[in-house]
Amino acid sequence: MRMYKFSINNKNYDVKITNFSSKQVTAEVNGQERTVSIREIVRLGVPKDLQKTTTTSRIANTTSVSSSCSVGAASGNSVNSPIPGQVKLVLVKSGDAVNAGQKVLILEAMKLENEINATQDGIVKNVLVSEGDTVIQDQILIEME
Repeated sequence: MRMYKFSINNKNYDVKITNFSSKQVTAEVNGQERTVSIREIVRLGVPKDLQKTTTTSRIANTTSVSSSCSVGAASGNSVNSPIPGQVKLVLVKSGDAVNAGQKVLILEAMKLENEINATQDGIVKNVLVSEGDTVIQDQILIEME
């Protein structure tokens, strides 16, 4: 989740993003929950004052590295994003049976491909993201039964 503090026309807004998918955003605005439908996501460049510099020599010959993560909500009924990133590949669909530790999704973050695994045996109830979606940390990616 992310918390933002905005000021619009001298009025302050505390905005906490609680869920983000390719179709909608759920946020608390000054304590009131709001759901916003997304018509289109346009990727803009990062402003220069927010860009971080990296040492090119450390990453010069690196193309991609894989790591593996097992993540899920405390209730065990969902698979959540451990980090912000972009969904590269969804490996399951609604109705699929999965085993604990099975790879269900590939998430790219900072040029690394992260294997996201199921934390328990179960049935995929709903896949809430699509390939190419940008996700935030702790966002629910897959609901399980």
